Amino acid sequence: MRWTCSPRVELSSLWAHLSAKYDADGDGRVALDEYTRGEVRFANYDRNEDGVLEESDFPTDTYFNGFSHMLVKNADTDENGEVTRAEWGAFCAEFDEDGNGRTDRAEVEEVMGDWTDDWRLFLLSFDQDGDGDFDDVDLGLTFRDQDYDGNGVLTGKEMEGWARTAERSETDPPGPGEAAPGFELPFAVEPELSFRLSPDGNGRPVALVFGSYT
Repeated sequence: MRWTCSPRVELSSLWAHLSAKYDADGDGRVALDEYTRGEVRFANYDRNEDGVLEESDFPTDTYFNGFSHMLVKNADTDENGEVTRAEWGAFCAEFDEDGNGRTDRAEVEEVMGDWTDDWRLFLLSFDQDGDGDFDDVDLGLTFRDQDYDGNGVLTGKEMEGWARTAERSETDPPGPGEAAPGFELPFAVEPELSFRLSPDGNGRPVALVFGSYT
């Protein structure tokens, strides 16, 4: 599978992986009863919501970024649940105060506020082309990749992030010296793969380092 160095996952590569793994009858489609990772994850992949996964849900040269919806929602100025190209253009113009086609950190902070407290994390999440900065190119890619049906308006599923595949536990975390509970988590850029921690750790010491993008 081909992955970019940013959080963007090339959808055609993801489809190649999914179809090879789950298309049991070889008909070029993955039905829900063929998919083994659950209905919620299936629905997240089903961009056109027709009840099957097929190549049209994973168009060539289009990418998934699990954070794009966080930007998109800020462009809905009339709060009607959709973003038109005009609204998106006005939102993008806010970032480039001096009109030079690029945005520096101060300009982004003016629009997004404390979102940019960790600038490296902000770039990791929203530098769509992976060139080390945030500009009109990144904003253009965000809109294109979220516009699943290509009609120039973001609405419905295009405005949302992935639904949670499991409810988060509200229990207190283990304290120093206490055993960590067992869990299984998907990899950030390869969601079909996951890491599982056994509660007993097989008697071996385990070091856990967690990061958050939300």
